[in-house]
Amino acid sequence: MAAANACPFLELPPELRTRIYELVLVSPDERLIMKDEPSPALLRTCRQIRTDASSLYYAQNTFLITNAESLCIAWLTSLPPKMRAHIRTLRMHTNCRLSDKPAADYKRELLSRLYSTIRQKGLGAGLTLEVFLELD
Repeated sequence: MAAANACPFLELPPELRTRIYELVLVSPDERLIMKDEPSPALLRTCRQIRTDASSLYYAQNTFLITNAESLCIAWLTSLPPKMRAHIRTLRMHTNCRLSDKPAADYKRELLSRLYSTIRQKGLGAGLTLEVFLELD
């Protein structure tokens, strides 16, 4: 018999729990990353659920960061390496003023800085980084 304080959810078959995790954690839309945003509440309920579901959450969602190169690095750095390793797609939308350098040069420099920092900090194994420029 299970302990009195055991979570009944964890007694469900793993296949059913995985399906529930998919329904709750995977979005067809991009997941907008904000400053100091915690992981989803479900991943913070207990160690077992975090272990079971975090790889699915990070691997099957596309994460979006807008106008914040530093937030991109800070968010990746804040994640434990085990969770960060599951991230497959990170999109960054940023603005480029027409008065600035040509958009292609701006994008190349931004990608170079991001790639260099991500590589130096060991943050991006298997990560696809997509950068979208919007011209002002």
